[in-house]
Amino acid sequence: MPKDALLYQRLCELGIATADRTFTPVPPDFETLCLAHDADYVQSFLDGTISDAGMRCIGLPWSKDLVTRTLIGTGSAILASRLALDLGIAVMCNGGTHHAHPGHGSGWCIFNDQAVAARSVQRDCSVGQTLFIDLDVHQGDGTAAIFHNDSSVFTFSMHCEAQSYPAILQKSDVDIPLPAGCDDLQYISTLQRVLPSLLKKVQPELVMYNAGADVHADDSLGKMALSNEGILERDRLVMKLCSEAGSVLCAAIGGGYEPDHNKIVERHVMLHKAAAEYADAFLLNTKRAKKWAAKEEAANQILNCQSTHDNASSTSTATSVFPITLPSHLFIGDLLRITLPSGKDFYLEIMKCRPTTSNGGSGGGGDSSTSVVIEALCEGEMLRMQPNTGTIEHVGYWPRLSDAWVKQFPTLQTALKSLRQKYQENPETLPSSLLNLAATAITGSLLSAEGAEKEVESTLHIQKVTSLSEFETLIASNPSFWCDGTAPNDPIPTSEQTALLSAGELFSFLQGLRGVLLVQLEMSVKTTDLRVPLPLLRPFVLRVLQRVVENKKEVLVLPSTAPGGGAASLVVAAKQQPYKAWGARLAEIGVQAALIADSPYYKMLVGRILGYKEENIIHHIESYGQKLEPRVAAAVKEELEGLSSVPPRLPWTSKRK
Repeated sequence: MPKDALLYQRLCELGIATADRTFTPVPPDFETLCLAHDADYVQSFLDGTISDAGMRCIGLPWSKDLVTRTLIGTGSAILASRLALDLGIAVMCNGGTHHAHPGHGSGWCIFNDQAVAARSVQRDCSVGQTLFIDLDVHQGDGTAAIFHNDSSVFTFSMHCEAQSYPAILQKSDVDIPLPAGCDDLQYISTLQRVLPSLLKKVQPELVMYNAGADVHADDSLGKMALSNEGILERDRLVMKLCSEAGSVLCAAIGGGYEPDHNKIVERHVMLHKAAAEYADAFLLNTKRAKKWAAKEEAANQILNCQSTHDNASSTSTATSVFPITLPSHLFIGDLLRITLPSGKDFYLEIMKCRPTTSNGGSGGGGDSSTSVVIEALCEGEMLRMQPNTGTIEHVGYWPRLSDAWVKQFPTLQTALKSLRQKYQENPETLPSSLLNLAATAITGSLLSAEGAEKEVESTLHIQKVTSLSEFETLIASNPSFWCDGTAPNDPIPTSEQTALLSAGELFSFLQGLRGVLLVQLEMSVKTTDLRVPLPLLRPFVLRVLQRVVENKKEVLVLPSTAPGGGAASLVVAAKQQPYKAWGARLAEIGVQAALIADSPYYKMLVGRILGYKEENIIHHIESYGQKLEPRVAAAVKEELEGLSSVPPRLPWTSKRK
């Protein structure tokens, strides 16, 4: 529709729509549409076999362009609902097709976009209670019909009682009919009376808001008398109450009918203005904790993979050969500790794990036995371990992010998929001499492999790091290593050490030794070295992060993105003060910290928020050839005290002694 394009253009002019705040939807699949609609109806519209009577009820002629527009519109609602779960609030430039019923469309509405979106995030994101707030001038009859007798969704519609459409009203959970000619004062006072108690009763995790502009006094189809200022006040009230309730909000512009598109655009702009004003409030107050669960595929379930194979040989020149005994019950993301006869320990992280079956005896007629082939990551290199042949070989570098792997972390899919073009397999092959075990069949470990004696044909002892307890013990024995930042004599960590350091910092946060933590999801640093992945993208680190965000009662999780979407991070903070306020401040800086890193002020501010030792922060500043002036340190102290007057106290956990 022309008004959608004009609305986006106007939002860009106002600075509300920017590159980093604009997202492009994709059409939903058939199964997703059927979450809210009958399959026969969906199919008939998609393939054009819908009856003439069905299209007359919708009020539009069928065309392929209409199908495309409808799918993109529904995809917009799905995308907005998912963005709301991450950011607290998301607003569409279209949407609000609330007259679409389960088995038919009506009133220019084909698929009920927000109903499909609500069911979609219930299915994919484990969303709890959902509240529909429909303030279009017409009743949300299709929405009421779809969620009739659905206890997980509460429908509320406040509309004009004098409307002739829809001809037959449906029963919402709460309907508030208002008289024709209702003005700003009467409308706002009614909403102020009803909505707070409704939010308290429903306690929604997600609010779907239809902000119809057809309540305006000059609307061609509406019969109410709100002004532009009244619409803005209405939208502000909804934003204020929902953010204070700890809900996330997904908003659609709803109806609005005016021959002059510029006028109707200004009415729809009110919703986006209100959303921009309350964006930070939603981000800070949302009660939703991200539920990141790694879902192993069936092929990676319990594997009985103990086997020892002596006198193995291989024709490959890029292979080290020795007996291998693996622990049982291996999963993607498990960390293996490998101890050589010399006593050196190395760590491998399982990226792929698949069983293989071989037949014993001559001619393949003997008993079959099950073994396993493992591909594990070390310092950006992929190593394949095959116990049945006793081999470890180099098979490449950081793998392409396949759909199967990405789906294990559904809430990170967008960030992970965006890295596909950044981290491709490097076509280089390492010299075969580097594949000697001593030099590198297992490189990039916590300990340097330099100077190690050749260990080929010696037995490896491989143990799984169980329940991550090894690192919990390591942190408990040396907490300052994970809590104090970079000290003057600390060596530059390897990629593997950086990943494990990320896990260690997360563990220290779980134990209450850190009050605020900044976790890098994606960086926009341009590099030609494709071997090293971002530390957080290791399944091992993701599992620890999962523990952190599952602690809903005590932990606040705030996403932060850089301008243009080139980088993303998470700030995790204790909900106790001052850490809650400090975490919110850090989220404002977030991944943009690199852009202001030349400032000693921000180096000190970020370091203090993260709880690093002051001497280590000063060392970091001086390493850039800068000096921390006393007035700068005093200004940082003043800002922190302004954020919260509560002094920091560790450990912050409920188990504090």
